[in-house]
Amino acid sequence: MTRQISPEALNMAWKMVRTIFPQHDAPSKERNALLTAVTKVALDDLLSSGKLAWKKTLPARTILVFEDQEVQTKLAEKSRLVLQSDESPAEIERAAQWTEALFDKWNLTEEERATLYTALPCLGLHAIRDYLRWKEDPPFPELG
Repeated sequence: MTRQISPEALNMAWKMVRTIFPQHDAPSKERNALLTAVTKVALDDLLSSGKLAWKKTLPARTILVFEDQEVQTKLAEKSRLVLQSDESPAEIERAAQWTEALFDKWNLTEEERATLYTALPCLGLHAIRDYLRWKEDPPFPELG
């Protein structure tokens, strides 16, 4: 059996994102960078905990973007914030700091921050699912 993020979890993650972003006039460039940053932090946590493994290496300079009604992967022309199959602790720390700075800029509540820390990786990890193998069920049951 191939483990995947459930359609119910994905639908709820979209609902949360569509509720929070418009309330804070979040520019699309910042939303896309936040999606990549939060997914990067979650990916590191899931890989180091053994819940997730790489099936194959991500293309160099992969970023995540909201496009229409889905999340797409693209190759960044220029960005310091990209997903890689081999992240350094410094890159993960920079992504976490950048995430918090953006949350502060948008004046997000603790509840909104917690919601995005769950919803964005759900969407981001789903977008790179062909590169990942879940060793356990995806940790998004609260969304389903």
